[in-house]
Amino acid sequence: MPRAVPPDEIEAIFAEGGPLATLLPGYQPRRAQIDMALAVAAALGTTRGRLVVEAGTGTGKSLAYLIPALLSDGRVVVATGTRALQDQLVDKDAPVAVEAVRRLRAGRPRNDGDDDDDDDDDEPRGKTVLRMKGRNNYLCLLRFERLDRQRTLGFDDTLVQIGRFASSTKTGDRAELTGLPDHLPLWSEIDADRDHCLGSACPSYEPCFLVALRRAAEQADVLVVNHHLLCADQRLRLDNASDAEGFARVLPDFDALIVDEAHTLPDVATDHFGLSCGTDALVRLGVDVRRAANACDGDSRAKLMNDADDLEATSKTAFDAVAAAGSGGTTVGVAAGGDTADALADARADRRLLRLTKDVEQATEALVDALAVLAHDLQKSRSKLVGKDGDVALQKATLDGLSGRTERARAELAFLCGSAASDDRFVCFVDKGPRGVTLTAAPIDVSSPLSGTIFAGDAPVVLTSATLAIGDDVGPFLRQVGLAPDEDPDGDAGAAGGSDRGAERGDDRGDDHDPTGARGHDDVARAIFPSPFDHARRAALYCPTDMPEPDAADWTRRFDDELLFLLSTSKGGALCLFTSHRAMDDAVSRLRAELDARGLRTRKQGERPKHALLDELRGDLRTVLFATASFWEGVDVRGAALRLVVIDRLPFRVPSDPLVRARAEHARKQGKDPFADIAVPEAALVLKQGAGRLLRTVDDAGVVAVLDGRLRKKRYGRVFLDALPPMTRVGSRATLAQFWTRFVQPALGLS
Repeated sequence: MPRAVPPDEIEAIFAEGGPLATLLPGYQPRRAQIDMALAVAAALGTTRGRLVVEAGTGTGKSLAYLIPALLSDGRVVVATGTRALQDQLVDKDAPVAVEAVRRLRAGRPRNDGDDDDDDDDDEPRGKTVLRMKGRNNYLCLLRFERLDRQRTLGFDDTLVQIGRFASSTKTGDRAELTGLPDHLPLWSEIDADRDHCLGSACPSYEPCFLVALRRAAEQADVLVVNHHLLCADQRLRLDNASDAEGFARVLPDFDALIVDEAHTLPDVATDHFGLSCGTDALVRLGVDVRRAANACDGDSRAKLMNDADDLEATSKTAFDAVAAAGSGGTTVGVAAGGDTADALADARADRRLLRLTKDVEQATEALVDALAVLAHDLQKSRSKLVGKDGDVALQKATLDGLSGRTERARAELAFLCGSAASDDRFVCFVDKGPRGVTLTAAPIDVSSPLSGTIFAGDAPVVLTSATLAIGDDVGPFLRQVGLAPDEDPDGDAGAAGGSDRGAERGDDRGDDHDPTGARGHDDVARAIFPSPFDHARRAALYCPTDMPEPDAADWTRRFDDELLFLLSTSKGGALCLFTSHRAMDDAVSRLRAELDARGLRTRKQGERPKHALLDELRGDLRTVLFATASFWEGVDVRGAALRLVVIDRLPFRVPSDPLVRARAEHARKQGKDPFADIAVPEAALVLKQGAGRLLRTVDDAGVVAVLDGRLRKKRYGRVFLDALPPMTRVGSRATLAQFWTRFVQPALGLS
């Protein structure tokens, strides 16, 4: 367990003239930052310490938790919601925090109880902070060597670049390959994904980048990961899926956990604590089986080739039936592959509730049987390999890996079309998107698996974000993650699987496999530190008093008129956030020609990579960027480059989404109002995130416009207003023009 950090150490490091002041030009102590650091230190020094803290933009929350984490002398995992924050912590904030801690300890007398210094050293040992990403971000040397030998037609130049990268990189991190496109199809053929990992049987095990990373992680003081990696680790621990070597573990054991951007944790946990099986994964499995079959003798080769053909045919039949039987469809955004948490793919999926018709049951049973036969034949083929001894050992490991993948797919499909479909703790739905058809079982109440994993042990946990509270109330968030003290642990969602059941399950992932955990409840410390920015003089909230609601016949015309007025006022520097891809596309189609004629540079999400679009926004004050979900958070554009944020509608989730419908029904069973208790608080926090794109520093200024009449006209509009910072509220164009001239232009130096 981390040590209890004395408050005087926190006060000293943040003090005027203290270590931080010597490292950061213009540093001034901020009481809110110091108080947050004290609260974090207290939580980290308490067994089962639980702290939920909202820290508004400008509080300095990164250093407020990094410094107590480093002072605690335990191994602390910091999990972020976005890649941008992960990089900021490691590349910018951590070096400052590490040096500040070193200077503090170098300047204080040694205590006999201090164990972080070597007896022979004159100075304290430097702390280490390590960035860890999902394994798909790292190069697999073995897969690259195999592909490089083939010199795949069309990829020669790319392979040469990757070869130079492989021989020079120390980390194997894909992010270092800056000369290649972000979405490189070839990368999935050479990354270190789990399905192709041979573990210690791999001839490239010792130089493996992933092995080196995990060895470094065992020695690091602070590990900076994202929510996806954290949840993947917790899911594996829940399933008891670590092997004898511990290679299947994602993270080393840690003493404390800090979750930043914690408002995104429930959605990420929903993805990881469910199950899914789709055509894309099965197609790749079939391709890999055919490759492996070439190493077997004639009879086994023919058998595996035939099995792969059967898998392809039964998979197509099964998922065609699944897709045809779906009901209640809606269009949703599709998360990007890998662990890229801060980007949504521009692709959209048609999501429908699963209906277990007779055709679906028969077709999926045939697919389950085909997978069982394939798993059996893969194991049987281990004795039918041809080649040299070293090659045979590698081929056996490859067949073992394929057999494991096949058995996992069989068990997951059996669960999806068996237990999960009739289990009221899950909702099963079908996504039809660019990668084919995917069948998913998602937990309706994600608080159960979170309580059974992240909050189950004695390790202290700190949850923080700039958007957790509506006014002073963090209750809705606490209920989402299972930390609300008034929740009934014996309720419907609490039945998702107690710890006893998890212990019984072990590695058996058959039809009764249950990917959720136990619910627990703890006393939770809470703190809210408002943003220090002068919102009243720096930001206006504009919603016209007579703005119609989005379902009104004249709303589109009025929206266009208001947006053109706002852009004529700001003359660019605008981020226009939409609640759907269709709304964004339609708005750009209607307005682009007019905006171009006015000398503005119109840009739309999907036309270029996210970072390139943001660079354009920063680089040209005339830019107007139209965007959707992934730009509502994690966007940090400072100064005059972003002076206007426009939001088209209140960001409610799509009510026809099967997961949203299932959660609404679950709330009704608990005696709650799904709209007032779930939909409104969730949407209010998303709106708060979007509005938070405007003021990023104390020198920023501008306008947030919400062009949805419901904000003023509906009673629940008050909840949204309470969630927002105390901006000056404006309802007319004349008043907005006055605010712009009086406050925004002078603050940003605009003419």
